[in-house]
Parts: sequence; C-alpha cells; structure tokens
Amino acid sequence: MARTGRWKARLAALGLGLGLIAVAELALRMVGAADGVSWRPSRLVYVVENGEVKGEFEVGAGAHFVAEPLDGQPGMRTAEAFALGRGKGFPVNGAMRDEHFTTVPAPGTERYVVLGGSAAMGQAPIGRRGGAHWQPEKLANGVQALPDGLALSGQLEQRLIQAGRRAEVINAGMIAQDSAGVQRIAREVLEFSPTALVLYMGNNEGIGLSAGMGGVDIPRLPAMRSVMHQVRLYRVLADLVLPARQRMAQAPTEQVSGMLPEVLGRITLTQWQSAGHPLMRDGEPTDEVYGALLARFERNLRTIVTEAKDRGVAVYVVPTAPHLGYLPFFTGHDPALGPAELGAFSEALNAARPAEQRRDWPGVVEAARRCVAVDPSSAAGHHLLGLGLDGTGHPSEAMDELVKGHALDLSRKRTQPAFARVAAEVCADLGCQTTDAHSALLAEGRQRGLAVYNERYGDHEHLVPEGNAWVAGLFADLILA
Repeated sequence: MARTGRWKARLAALGLGLGLIAVAELALRMVGAADGVSWRPSRLVYVVENGEVKGEFEVGAGAHFVAEPLDGQPGMRTAEAFALGRGKGFPVNGAMRDEHFTTVPAPGTERYVVLGGSAAMGQAPIGRRGGAHWQPEKLANGVQALPDGLALSGQLEQRLIQAGRRAEVINAGMIAQDSAGVQRIAREVLEFSPTALVLYMGNNEGIGLSAGMGGVDIPRLPAMRSVMHQVRLYRVLADLVLPARQRMAQAPTEQVSGMLPEVLGRITLTQWQSAGHPLMRDGEPTDEVYGALLARFERNLRTIVTEAKDRGVAVYVVPTAPHLGYLPFFTGHDPALGPAELGAFSEALNAARPAEQRRDWPGVVEAARRCVAVDPSSAAGHHLLGLGLDGTGHPSEAMDELVKGHALDLSRKRTQPAFARVAAEVCADLGCQTTDAHSALLAEGRQRGLAVYNERYGDHEHLVPEGNAWVAGLFADLILA
C-alpha cells in the first residue's frame, strides 16, 4: 500500500507539473509572448514604432538648390556640391542633375517636380551601354545618365505638352535617396511654387535602413531543428539561457555594417533562426526588417503629402516596380533544415545554374523544382524556377515563382510590392493620387513573360527610355485625369 501511495503521489506531482506547464504555455500564447520573433533589435523596434532610424545618419544636407538668375529673372540652380555628387546628405556623394529654373513658374505654366532616387533622376542602367537610338551621357561627376529628354522628367513634360498643357518638369531626383531623403528635398522644392510633386520612389528603402542598422550586434543562434522551438515556454527559457551561454563562449555576437545587401539579409535571417522557421505568411514577409521598411515609407510619404497639401500642391505617387527577372541579392534557408536537406538543395542548385547558363530551360525547371521541394523558403530556388518556366513558355506560372523569389530576397534592396498598398492607403486618407505600377507590369508579364521587364529595365531598378516612357504614361494619366 505504501508503494502504491508513493506512485500515486508521483503521478499526481507529475500531473500537476504538466498542468502548470500547459497553463503557462496557454497563457504565453494568449498574450502573444514568444510568438516566433524572440530576437528584436532595439533599433528596428524603434523604426517600426516611429518610422525613422534613430540617430544613424546626418540629415542636415544643406540646400540642394541655390539662387542664380535665369534670363534676367530670379532663378535657382542645383547646388554645385550635388551637381558634382559631393552632397553631405544621405548618402555621401549623392548626385543630381544640374537643373536651372526660375524661382516661380511663368504665368500660366504648370510646374511639376520629379522626386526620387537614381531611377527618378534617370541614371543609365549599370552595364548597359545603350541602344540603337540612345547613348548615355556623363553628368558632372561622371555618373552615366540618360539624356534628359529620355529620362522620366523629359518624357513626362513631352506628354503633358502634347496633351495641350503648358507645363515644365524639373528633375530633383538624387542618386540613392530613400523616402527620408526625398522628404528633405521635397520640403525644399515646395518653396518654388510647384503645381505638383511627382514621386517615383521605393527602390532605395533598403539602402537607408541598411545604413541605419550599421553596427547592430547579431547573436549567433544555434539551429533549432526539433519540435521544441514551437513551444512558447521553451522559447522564453531559451531566451534567458542562450545569451548566458553565448557570453560564456566569449563570442556571443557579430556586427553588421555598411549599406551592402547582406546587412538586412543577415538581420532577417537571424530572426528566422530565432523563430525556428521562415517568417512568411500568405506570401508576404512578417519579419521586423520588412515591417520597418513599410513603416518608414508610410511615415515619410505621409509627411511629404501633408506638407504639400498645406501649400495647395498636388502629389502624384507611383512606387517603383521591381524587375522580377533580376537575381536575388540575398537568399536564406529554412532554419529547420538539417545537413542532409541542405546537401540535397545544394546538389539541385548546382545542377540548375549550369543549365541556366546553357539556356537549357527544361533542365532548369527540373533542377529548380527539386530546390523548392527541399526548401520552399529559398529565394534562389523560386527565382531559377521562374526563369525556367518563362523559358519553356509558361509566363503566368513563371511570374508566380518570381514573385515568391522577390518576397524571399532578404536583402530588401528592391522595391516591396506592398509600397503600392501603402501609397493607396495614404492617398485615400490625404487626397494624393497613385497607381500600382507593379501590378500593372505583373499583369503584362503573365501574358508576355519576362520580355516585358527586359524591354523596360536595364538592371534591377534603372529604366531604359522605353521604361521611362511607360512610367511617364502612368503619371500623365494621373495628372490628366
């Protein structure tokens, strides 16, 4: 009887212990604790909550335009530091076109100011020398740019004049500007009596955030390949124990810095490792970096539109559309994969890449399907599968895979399609006008494949003249409507 009593007591104690664990697990889930993103860099948390990088780069860039008479009238001209690419704003050495215009537009003339990064300014595609009907020209600092008449600003001006408008379009785009940089330039050009601001931006958000994240310490997290990483209580305890173990190892973290694609890629991948699984839901990222990008873009866009509206200036917004055919800048793996799975992935990838070089598209499809079967979270796998499907004449399926590959590119170097959604929400609230270039281009791609992207882009973001004509048409439709 005594032995039976002891067993009953032990079972009761075990049941009580398991019950307490179950209650603790349930409570953690109810309050959303340890929900899969247990590592959260404080700087990124600040960005998500406030939409800006805290104290990471100097915002006092000085005047982008200085007084200089034009045809005997008060005028403005691009400051020499920016025309020569020596601006002290973000980033250092940002270059602008050497624009020269009167302080106020001529009577009856509508003035539009194009704002954005290098794609808005009209930088020539990297590595593309030109076509039969155009050649790049050098700006004062040696940057290769499209002739002004073939850039977005020149083509928009031509369209408005052809539609019967008396219009002038000033190009205030600056290389490598994210929405924070555009906001500063927008505030300045509002002094020059524009009819409207024309915002073509979004492709540089990752650059600004990468610079702001420079010096972040990334913990070296061990791989969690068991079911335990799904248990919230385990996560809470691991968050307490692992840092102590890392400190004892004398190498708890490593730093990332600069503006390279790997900065945000490694931060995001560490969050994946901390969560124990890829941070994706319904095809859209859920990691902290992605949230920060959307928060910054929305905050700065709202500021631009509000300040313009206060002056009676209209705003037209077209977030840049990513070139889906461009190679991902940073690809990661599902942290739950073991050595055998990673080996199988590498074997398939090593078969897909040579097949791509040979333009053996059926071979690419076969090998890439093996890649995504092993690791559905690999940007490289989906990208290669998209290229293969496009090459074998399946454009709609190819676009599906290329969209997945873009969403899984952890560098965040290219425009996020969700920026179009953000712009639509901001314009619905504040009264600006916008359109979704990404969705429009994607719809064409489903019919014609990657050819439609290659006709308009020379690299991952810079447009050839045909691409600028397309974007100018989008803006002209908004303005003329």
